[in-house]
Amino acid sequence: MGWWNKKKEPKIKEFTFGVEELVCSGDKYEYKVKASSKREAFNILVKYFFGEDNHKIDKAVVTKEYQVTQPGKNSFTYWGMPRWFAERISGRVRNGRSNYQDKLEQHARKHGIILK
Repeated sequence: MGWWNKKKEPKIKEFTFGVEELVCSGDKYEYKVKASSKREAFNILVKYFFGEDNHKIDKAVVTKEYQVTQPGKNSFTYWGMPRWFAERISGRVRNGRSNYQDKLEQHARKHGIILK
């Protein structure tokens, strides 16, 4: 009769993040992260790329890489993540007034992530 007193375990879901950089041909990357919320999944992804202890979560992120070809098309596409993070993992530090490294550091401070 104590079934209503049992605590519910948070459901683990899978969240997909991705970046595609294309200049006629290019690369597409997908990152699948299992977590109980999208915010938690994104923080795992931040730790995976820039965290001091990223070797501890290597198995938490499943990465797929694709070669993409679309003649005559130049694009930078991202999904599931903020643009500043997509730009930062693509190797850009800043663009004009946007400082992607600064936004990464702000996010890390806010969520207690120690960066390399």
